[in-house]
Amino acid sequence: MRIKKIILIVLLLIILTGCTAKVNLEISDNVVYEEIVIDDQTTSRDNFREYIPVYDENNIVDAAPDEKREGVAYYKKNIKDDKIYYSYAFNLKKYNDSKTMKNFFSSSAIVSSERTGLMELYTSNDGIFAFDLYPGLSYLEININTNLEVEESNADSVKGHTYTWVFTPSNKNKNIYIRMRNYIYKQKHPNEYKEKEQNKKNNEDGTNNSTTDSNNIGVNNEGIKADIRYKGKNVQLEKFEESQKSVNIFLIILGVIGVIIILLFIGMESKKKNR
Repeated sequence: MRIKKIILIVLLLIILTGCTAKVNLEISDNVVYEEIVIDDQTTSRDNFREYIPVYDENNIVDAAPDEKREGVAYYKKNIKDDKIYYSYAFNLKKYNDSKTMKNFFSSSAIVSSERTGLMELYTSNDGIFAFDLYPGLSYLEININTNLEVEESNADSVKGHTYTWVFTPSNKNKNIYIRMRNYIYKQKHPNEYKEKEQNKKNNEDGTNNSTTDSNNIGVNNEGIKADIRYKGKNVQLEKFEESQKSVNIFLIILGVIGVIIILLFIGMESKKKNR
């Protein structure tokens, strides 16, 4: 019942019919700028709310008045070229609590490490819920644009620095994965990146040769299509299990050392009593 009542997720409309939408994300080291673009020519612009909370914890149900509340952060609404725009600049660490991340996927996360400069955004493998919540939605596009170095992704297409995933009612059961590295880390580890760039160049040379062969047999390759299959939560679980194994081994070694020390102590006490 709670999900049915909450209609202000990303599309944020009372009635959607033949609607298309885009979620554009600009990701930098510390900020995620989110812009939601709704194109619905069949619904009055008055039906779109003015005040949409950006965080899941501040969900508004359809019966709530369309007005500001103290202490609540809202998207900025704008109308341009007959389209509705909602935008907000999130702190990177708080984007995990956004409506988009919390309500569109059963699980999702954006994680970063200052030590390694690594940043990952991933969603669960069971797809996106938008079309179940909004039967009138016919097309949803998620674009991630970043000036960070992208090391891996499973995007449907790539154009410049923009990575795109396309969802439709018949193509909604897929996940999003992108792994990035910031430039500060790159500057601190130049030798590591020289090796990566050389490997990348070698891989691209192999890809270009394969592409040429494909074109010769009539295959039309438009853009860059990633063939990576990422299992977000499983990878995180594997990392956790590996760390647990290391901890268990350490505890076993520590226990053995403790037993040896106790036996030596008992032996020394026995010798003293015998004397």
